[in-house]
Amino acid sequence: MPDLGAPPLLRCETLLVAAEQSTVALVTQLAHEQASIAEARATTETKWKDIALGQEHEITRLKDELRLLRVELRDAVQRNACTEEDLTTTARATAARNDELQALLATSHANNAVLMDQVRAQRESLEELQLRLRRHVEQETSDKHTITVLRDACDAERRAKDKLEALLVAMVQAANAPPSTHGFRTVLEVPSTSLLHAASKKPNVAPPPKPRLGVVETAPVTPTWK
Repeated sequence: MPDLGAPPLLRCETLLVAAEQSTVALVTQLAHEQASIAEARATTETKWKDIALGQEHEITRLKDELRLLRVELRDAVQRNACTEEDLTTTARATAARNDELQALLATSHANNAVLMDQVRAQRESLEELQLRLRRHVEQETSDKHTITVLRDACDAERRAKDKLEALLVAMVQAANAPPSTHGFRTVLEVPSTSLLHAASKKPNVAPPPKPRLGVVETAPVTPTWK
């Protein structure tokens, strides 16, 4: 601070010196500030250049990636279009195949129904044929039994005929021979009831079986004597 009691000139010089010192200090500070600002500006410019260079490289990289993405997107769109076309074609072919399969299924059901009807008819025909065959076998068995009975009856008739012929021969011989009381008694002693019984005896013939459906009836065999 200037001394107020000093002369004005001294005070002015003192103030001038103080002002010069302040000016020098300010100039020094300004120079320092300018140097700091210049350094900061250089540092900032370097940083901005580095940032700009990095941004340029990043922008270039992003542009390249964007170009690749556009190419991939275009290829993906083309592939999707081809895939969609293939899927559409496959769907149409599948739909047509499904229609064919439905038609084949309907035809198969119809054929199965026809085959089932044929199998049912064949089964009924087979059952009817088996029934006829069983009845035919039964009829053949009955016919064999009837033939056996008739054969036995024929044998009995033949034996009775032979006995009757022998009796007639004996009677004729007795009639042609000279009359003899002993011979006449022998003829009279022949049991006439047995001859009449043998002549009138009929074979035991089983009654013909009742007619059956689907079985050919056979006429009973009647023996004919020559």
